[in-house]
Formats: sequence, C-alpha cells, structure tokens
Amino acid sequence: MCKWINRLICLGIFGGAVYAAYIFGMPHYEFYALKSDVKEIARFELAAAEKDKALIEEVVKRAAELGVPLTEANIALAEKRITVRWSKTVDVLGVYQRRLGFTIDVPRG
Repeated sequence: MCKWINRLICLGIFGGAVYAAYIFGMPHYEFYALKSDVKEIARFELAAAEKDKALIEEVVKRAAELGVPLTEANIALAEKRITVRWSKTVDVLGVYQRRLGFTIDVPRG
C-alpha cells in the first residue's frame, strides 16, 4: 500500500512539473516564433516611410496568429531598427501569477 502512495505522489509531482513547464514554456515559444517572423519581415522590408504602416500591420497579424497580445502601440520603428515589446501574465492554477516581459529588437533592411 505504501508503494502505491509513493508512486502517486511522485506522479503528481511529475505531472505538476510538466504542467508548469508547459505554462511557462508557451510564452517563450511565442517570443522566439514572433522574433523569427519579425526578423523575416525586417529583412525584406524596404524602409520606405509609406511602408511603415504596412510593416506594423504585418507584425500585428503574425502576432495574432501566434496568440501574442500585441497592438500597434507595442511596436516602435526607428530608422534602422524594429522594436516590439509586450508582456504576458502566466497563471498557475490561480495560485501563482507571474508577469513576463518580452522585447524584440531587430535591424531593418
């Protein structure tokens, strides 16, 4: 009987660790996926002033596809850089909340 209780406790701890890894890993996956997309957009972008709005819309569109909470206000365009900032709150079963901040800064053109 005692062996089964120990196994259940170990299984519960393992399951909790997998859940926490998933909850905290998904925002980081979204960050790296969006960073890759922004690099791709910036590489083929021609840095013309009239294309800035289209560039911002494309970044917001790609972010929405990944589920990243991003608006046009989160994107800053400089002459030679694109900077994207956002944050996401991770909630673990309503017991623990942590706000994660992300910044993507890539060169244009």
